[in-house]
Amino acid sequence: MYKKIFGFIIYILTSYNLYSQGLSLNEVQKAADQMIISKGFDVSVKELFPSINDLQIAVLKMPYREFPSIIIFKKNPTANKWIRIFESLSPGIQDQQSKLLDWHTIGTGIDFTVDDTLFYFNTDGVRALVESTLKDVQGIIIPYQHFLHMHTDSISQKDFVPYTIDKTKYYDYANILFNNRYKVYPSDQCMMFDSPDIEKCDFTFEDNKFKISILTSNNQIWIYRFTGVDSNFRYLINKEIEVKNAL
Repeated sequence: MYKKIFGFIIYILTSYNLYSQGLSLNEVQKAADQMIISKGFDVSVKELFPSINDLQIAVLKMPYREFPSIIIFKKNPTANKWIRIFESLSPGIQDQQSKLLDWHTIGTGIDFTVDDTLFYFNTDGVRALVESTLKDVQGIIIPYQHFLHMHTDSISQKDFVPYTIDKTKYYDYANILFNNRYKVYPSDQCMMFDSPDIEKCDFTFEDNKFKISILTSNNQIWIYRFTGVDSNFRYLINKEIEVKNAL
């Protein structure tokens, strides 16, 4: 009898620690609004998941290209405050044009290379580049495998809080998903890397790893696994990405 009661109490306490109180929808919406670089755009929160081990995610409706569809929050236990992680996610690749604004078409987006450099997200050089937007550069830098994308909006820019997205393996992922079709596309520009919507998302904690599973509107499955967030609340730790077609 007492063993059953004790076991039930342990289960309740463990569950409470795993699924603790997270951010409200209004708080997440405010954080998403701060990520918009230009006036005249709106972002909406499609889905907000309960927090797991002081980490919480939200699915967004993208207002324009190179904007994340998933943002991540981590609770700072010392300050008892939730912080949006600098690294955001943009699962899915499509080679057809979406209805989202492409910053290149209005002259405020640029793709550039650095010699013949292959970019890896975890290197100091890439981290320094993307983190430069946290200082004086009023723009966003997204690293791809063969180039860097940057955009700003000098016409109607507003104060915003920057982010980055790790797309340094998207060329490889695109060839997996599209049967090597991207080998004949230009590899130094983001024109063929449009983003689909998210149809379904799941957020769990399995085998001591966070797991985010996504089904995109063009029937791709993306699975992110990681062990946590760094002490500066900027990047995912031990991140692994698995991609495949659903059909």
